[in-house]
Amino acid sequence: MRTILFTLTLFVTTLSTIAQGKLNPEKHICNWYSNQKLERVEQQGTTNFHMERKPGSKWVFEYTYKNAEYEDVSDDEKTITFGFEVAPNRTGKFALKDEELNAANAYFMLGCFCPNRGFHRVNKGSVSGTRITRDTWIITIDVEIDTQRGDGNPDRVKIKRRFMINRS
Repeated sequence: MRTILFTLTLFVTTLSTIAQGKLNPEKHICNWYSNQKLERVEQQGTTNFHMERKPGSKWVFEYTYKNAEYEDVSDDEKTITFGFEVAPNRTGKFALKDEELNAANAYFMLGCFCPNRGFHRVNKGSVSGTRITRDTWIITIDVEIDTQRGDGNPDRVKIKRRFMINRS
């Protein structure tokens, strides 16, 4: 009985501490970059890689989601980044589907305290964009990523958001 009471007290105390802790709200960051390119960097001796944005002749789009997190709780952080590149065009529109995503260096990065974290190639789904001003695009993303979680369910990024140019 004492063990159950102690466990219950510990659980309630932990919950109340989390509830009173400072919550950093979730964030959605939608940027695009002119005169850039994405470069895949292989990690020697492994199948791992990461992507780097470098000076180039393409437009690079990056969406980042950071989940809400408590400052006093370790390992509750989770970040998802989806990026791709397209050749500049005068039409103000583009559409990519399935294998075209691989040619566009599309990637998914999962940052978390989890076994499937890291960078993953994207080759299933669609991405489209319409330029609405010189500095702003509306981007629609609906892609699936096999992050090999082991449960047979792919991760999915499905959003429609406004992307602003990042001049830094």
